[in-house]
Amino acid sequence: MTYTHLVRRALLAAAILVLSCGAAAAQTISGVVTDSSGAVLPGVAVEAQNTATGQVRTTITDPSGRYVIPNLQPGTYSAKFALDGFSSATRPGITLSSQFTATVDMQLSLGAQSETVTVTSEAPVVDVESSAAQVTMNREVLDTLPSGRSPEAYGVLIPGVTLRAAGSGSISRDVGGSSMMNQSPLQFRGTNDTVQVLSGMRRVYLRPGPEFVGVYVNDGAVQEITFGQGAEAMDMGQSGMRVNIVPKSGGNVFHGTVFGAYTDESLASEMNIDDHLRSLGFSNPTGLVRLWDFNPSVNGPLKKDRLWFSLAYRSWGVTNTVAINYNEATDHQSYQPGNRPADDPGEIWDVTGRIAWQASQKDNVSVLVEEQKRTRDRFSISATNSPEAASINAFPSSTYQLHWTRVQNANLLFDGAFQYYDMQNQVMLRDEEFRATWCWDDIMTPKTTLVPFYRITEQTLGVAYNANGACTNDATFNNHYLGSVTYIRGAHEMKAGGSFFRADSYNPSQPFGFATYTYRSGLPIQATLSLPRTQTDQVKADVGLWLQDRWRMDRLTLNYGLRLDMIRTGWPEQVLPPNPFTPQSRFDARDTFVSWNDLSPRVGAVYDVFGDGRTAVKGSMARYMASETIGLTSLGNPMSALSTSVTRTWTDLNGDRTVFNPDFTLQEIELGPSTNQNFGQSVQTTTVDPAELTGWGHRPYTYEFDLGIQHQIASRASATAMFYRRWSGNQFAIINPAVTRADFSGPFCVTAPVDTRLPDNGGYPVCGLYDVNAPALGRVAEFVTAADNVGEGVRQSNTGVTLTTNVRLAGAFFQGGIDLRRDIENTCGLDLGDHPAGIRFPIGGGAGIAAAAVQFDNLEYPDGSLSCDVDTGFRPDLKFSGSYELPWGILTSATYQNASGPSITATWPATNAAIAPNLGRTLSAGATATKNVSLIRPESIYAERLHQVDVRFSKRLTLGGARIAVNADVFNVTNSNWVVRYTPNFGPNYLRPAQVLSPRLFKISAQYDF
Repeated sequence: MTYTHLVRRALLAAAILVLSCGAAAAQTISGVVTDSSGAVLPGVAVEAQNTATGQVRTTITDPSGRYVIPNLQPGTYSAKFALDGFSSATRPGITLSSQFTATVDMQLSLGAQSETVTVTSEAPVVDVESSAAQVTMNREVLDTLPSGRSPEAYGVLIPGVTLRAAGSGSISRDVGGSSMMNQSPLQFRGTNDTVQVLSGMRRVYLRPGPEFVGVYVNDGAVQEITFGQGAEAMDMGQSGMRVNIVPKSGGNVFHGTVFGAYTDESLASEMNIDDHLRSLGFSNPTGLVRLWDFNPSVNGPLKKDRLWFSLAYRSWGVTNTVAINYNEATDHQSYQPGNRPADDPGEIWDVTGRIAWQASQKDNVSVLVEEQKRTRDRFSISATNSPEAASINAFPSSTYQLHWTRVQNANLLFDGAFQYYDMQNQVMLRDEEFRATWCWDDIMTPKTTLVPFYRITEQTLGVAYNANGACTNDATFNNHYLGSVTYIRGAHEMKAGGSFFRADSYNPSQPFGFATYTYRSGLPIQATLSLPRTQTDQVKADVGLWLQDRWRMDRLTLNYGLRLDMIRTGWPEQVLPPNPFTPQSRFDARDTFVSWNDLSPRVGAVYDVFGDGRTAVKGSMARYMASETIGLTSLGNPMSALSTSVTRTWTDLNGDRTVFNPDFTLQEIELGPSTNQNFGQSVQTTTVDPAELTGWGHRPYTYEFDLGIQHQIASRASATAMFYRRWSGNQFAIINPAVTRADFSGPFCVTAPVDTRLPDNGGYPVCGLYDVNAPALGRVAEFVTAADNVGEGVRQSNTGVTLTTNVRLAGAFFQGGIDLRRDIENTCGLDLGDHPAGIRFPIGGGAGIAAAAVQFDNLEYPDGSLSCDVDTGFRPDLKFSGSYELPWGILTSATYQNASGPSITATWPATNAAIAPNLGRTLSAGATATKNVSLIRPESIYAERLHQVDVRFSKRLTLGGARIAVNADVFNVTNSNWVVRYTPNFGPNYLRPAQVLSPRLFKISAQYDF
């Protein structure tokens, strides 16, 4: 059977199971009903009613007295129990967050059924049926804590959650929303495999990778956000954190919220540039100009008990200063910075609407539409990029989601949905006239007229000015189907589900004028010529099918299942646009490039220790697949192999300040020789091992084991201790088969410079270095294959323990804890192969990959440690947040983050003079060549830890049925000048801060709830 036929049959089976595949809600109310003697009661009618919408679900207890009502929407419920000969009982106030199972046992007394007893007791806070570990931020928490009002700002408050660099290279360590225009994905337990979903549906920005979303969240449309992972979340293919955005659902009562916030430079402190920062050479701080957030939302019934709506609008943005002034030159040739400082404005608007319809007693349908546009008027502006050389960045996105649920009967439920998502990262020219003809949407039209000016870099200053260099788009189009059928029989709750995801990434790039120039002291010296390109990579089918069962056996609940993952990628026919250097050409389509199949078993167990629902021991073992979209595919795509630029020296003999003749031919007499003989050609220097592209068991994977205990220490208070260990396999390596070990000289040592910024003031030997011999110099190829095929492969693991608490009291709450984690990556086995190799795991969910290792370097330091053996030791991560109600209607809340500082590295370009004495010869690249040497073992030294405190004081007022909150927020209370990133290159600027935490910020906000 071919792969295509397998996919088609899988999709047909899923279509039979559900009308259209969709998201499966896992919220459940279950329990056992007994009489006053403790005997179980079969045949009890159990009714769960959503307090907000009035929607009702019913079931009947089985012969063992047990009942299960699964697939409920998050919210607050009441449960009613009725049986002839017994008094009815009602249990109100059951709160269901995402993925939570509330155990509600009930005891009925003899009496008339018309008599109803309301039972009030502690709300269940320990899930004694699910082994999943998760944190839920409900609307109360989201409205109470001081934050930047984004999933990333909330998620980073969880122990064990950190941030990775955004696409710009910066890390959005947010202070009150000041970094909102740079989106840094969350990292969890050492992995980048985080995915953000909307009601369980994936939205993926393909090219940078699956952890990037490309869309921001309209906080006013959100009911709660769940951060979790676990063996039983079978619709979750990857091993990291799943951030589930749960939208508001409406309700039978018309209600709404208007939120507004504002701050500007008058309410921001100056950056705390103390002696320490000055000693590191930091002298160009940036600051806030203004920040705003306006977010009204309304919710309610269109028809009571049948049709509900939710609508939210949000407009928010920030303008920050930049360490560069406006260029006052008007001749489009020179750079004359004035005295007026530039800034970096950005804004976002979003409209999210949702309609839920109880179509029949059995069927519920909801539709969600979201339209968003993010704009940065001076994208990429920096201390080395003048304002007129910055581009306009528009980021429009659309989301359309349809969700259907059918309760066939008390034991059989269907759930299905479809989502379409598209987003575009548009980088445009500032000049509107040229934007119409020199942009991606006109890329196939031949250009016949020279542009009057170009992007210029002044070499003596390192500043680019005059224009941005290209007009590009990075567009992603997603279609996601996801669905399940649930069948309950006795103690078993069985589920079968399927997911189908398809996506395209279209990446056109039109160089402005086909050239950028370099001047020295105002005179042309160099020209870089560039080709347009239009690359498309496709995820043709990312399929997941699963079967699972939850088996309840008295105090023990087992959750076990099996997931089948299948992924197929490729690319369509592509066209190289016409340009002055090459004729238009076509690249053939490839229907299948990657075709992987994998089976992943998962099992979890929960034991209710005392049978009272207050203490549960939880454990799980699961296999997950690494996230993959177009990482490998982009390597094989012939468009990516196209050599798109060449740099040539330039002497402007005729003084026309262009290298082109009017007909776009080159003025060759003014240009030096080409430095890239492959310019304009598709030369596939990177190949992927064909044996790793198709079949079973080739995809990188992760196993995770979790074991812990959760205990309800008081009413609405719990504590959790969890041990975890994860280890990875099927890593990819990139080797350089063009050379062998015989082509190198070494190993040899080099002496580190004497410098107080280095460990022990430097002067120590760093050994394990190699230099390629002259005959093999420049022989580089890139061959991607399984790391296990190279030497002895790779070992990777993350081990840790998390201790957390969650307390909800009248007028107060407290949550947080500590995560201790140790990360190990040992690549020493790769050095035993016959070719230089480097690990690349995962190969990259998005496009692009670093070059192959071209040396055999495996550095050895004075203590005997090796650069290939990375061990972080156990690193603590402490996070706490909470609120407390003071007298006079004042609510105070605060968050505290104590996180690891950045790892300190030092890359030294060692000169031939420093190397030759130990190498015994001159470097093969020549006497003026250098060789990069890592002077500090990776992950062995860390900078100062982050201590960030944010505080809110909120005055609450009640006017009739409405509530008003006036908030005063103070972010970075201590005005910490914590360094987020250091300059790693050893030299005069070594350890100069590249990014510093934003200074103290005061922000005023108000919220009106009606």
